[in-house]
Amino acid sequence: MAEREYNSSVIEFAPGGPLCRVSKLRAYEGVSLANSKSAAKRARVSERRKISNRRYRSSTRTLVRRAETLISQADEQAASGAVGNAISLLDRAAAKGVIHPNNAARRKSRLMAKYNAMET
Repeated sequence: MAEREYNSSVIEFAPGGPLCRVSKLRAYEGVSLANSKSAAKRARVSERRKISNRRYRSSTRTLVRRAETLISQADEQAASGAVGNAISLLDRAAAKGVIHPNNAARRKSRLMAKYNAMET
């Protein structure tokens, strides 16, 4: 069997046959089909930004979920801090262009509505 290496993943091809095995990593991640240098650079930059954006998006989801859990437990002191952290990170993600500003505003509004409903 012939082996080819693409971005740390090993792919085995049967001679004249279909793909036999692919590792856990995506086989063609990082392999660009660009036809020019500038398109290849845009593909590389896009891949880097996707990884960075994924980190922000994931952490905003985590902090919002944590705040909602504390709100449902009616722990006012802890919920207050968690809501503040979540709102701060949502604002930061919107400023960096990771999420749309309206998306951040909607999520902050819903979170504050839950928090205010808890207090009464």
